[in-house]
Amino acid sequence: MVYNSDNSSFWIANNDGTDKQKLNIPLPSGHTWSYVEHFAISPDGKKIFIGFADAPNAIYSCNIDGSDMKKIVDDAVNFVLY
Repeated sequence: MVYNSDNSSFWIANNDGTDKQKLNIPLPSGHTWSYVEHFAISPDGKKIFIGFADAPNAIYSCNIDGSDMKKIVDDAVNFVLY
């Protein structure tokens, strides 16, 4: 599972909470952790999708290790990630 417990980073752990590891995912320029609205993991566990509620609203994707960050949706108003 992946979670955001302290509103400043993402963590990954086993479903029982063991083996916690901080993910080193740099936020895109102009965005802050306080505006991470939603996030989701791809079914294969290789990508994370991050939705921001600040301006500009957008959805980004990157590899689970934080590499290859890219904007995939611009002006994402009223979005939901599952």
